Amino acid sequence: ASEITIRSELRDFLTETVHESGLVSSKKRSEKMLEKLDANALKQVYKFDTYADFSRKYSLIKPYQILALNRGENLGILSVSLEVDDEIFEEFVRKIIRQKPIETYLRGITLGYKALYDSVENEIRGTLTEEAELDAVATFSQNLRNLLMTKPEYGKKILAIDPGFRTGCKLAVLDTIGNPVHFDKLYLDRPVEGQEKLRQIVQKQGIEVIVVGNGTGSQETIELLASTVPNIATYVVSEAGASVYSASDVASTEFPSFDVTDRGTISIGRRYIDPLSELVKIPPQSIGVGMYQHDVSEKVLSEKLGYVIEDVVNAVGINVNTASAFVLNYISGL
Repeated sequence: ASEITIRSELRDFLTETVHESGLVSSKKRSEKMLEKLDANALKQVYKFDTYADFSRKYSLIKPYQILALNRGENLGILSVSLEVDDEIFEEFVRKIIRQKPIETYLRGITLGYKALYDSVENEIRGTLTEEAELDAVATFSQNLRNLLMTKPEYGKKILAIDPGFRTGCKLAVLDTIGNPVHFDKLYLDRPVEGQEKLRQIVQKQGIEVIVVGNGTGSQETIELLASTVPNIATYVVSEAGASVYSASDVASTEFPSFDVTDRGTISIGRRYIDPLSELVKIPPQSIGVGMYQHDVSEKVLSEKLGYVIEDVVNAVGINVNTASAFVLNYISGL
């Protein structure tokens, strides 16, 4: 068995076989096994129903499917394997001996085959994962580039809203260059009171644009706005990373006298005004424009996304009189 595992021609045979006809398969673990999972994994079991009895040819499987299978396996929800036809073993035996094998000899070959196959399987799955991660990073990088290249919209008074049910919707009024000038709060379960507050703020502050975060309660907030101030342009922006920013040292330095929720609401409004200047303050992997960003190497992702931000900032250029230190940080040579 040991001799078999070190023969390169046998490893090459198994590797080529998996590439040509192997299947990547997954099954959901038994109910008894699932009951032993921790609370976090139990809450995610339903997400892997698609892969409960899954099989796809090696050459056809997609990168995002590899990352999903890896996540399900790491959580203990799925068992994943590479499978080949049983006849492959017979061909494997014929490559080792030509005459009819005796039982003991065949047992050694069987053990060697299993050990070598396990090794090949680990190697191939490692390659699949690496390629899937590279694909995920490339997709994330392109999406981030497109987002950062969004045209800025200075010159309008903005009402930024961070929607929420239990703690209410946080409101922040930003002036024409994005500085906060007023804060307030309204509750979605008190629509009459909320409508009155919205009318007062819009009229008193001269609001021209309303920007809503896409978190919990965003749809209900948009419906309230439509019934209250239908003539004011309303936009929805991603609030991914807003909570990371609001609790960061960057936010504390920028707005030392404001609480965490107010900082997050300001960030939501500024994402409409100038996505580039605002999003450079947030760790790129927290911006949320890619799939499975928590399953790929954090070091590789951060490095690649850092290059994207640097490229965009240097391509767009800056106004040295108004650019923040966070944007200046990405200018080549400074």
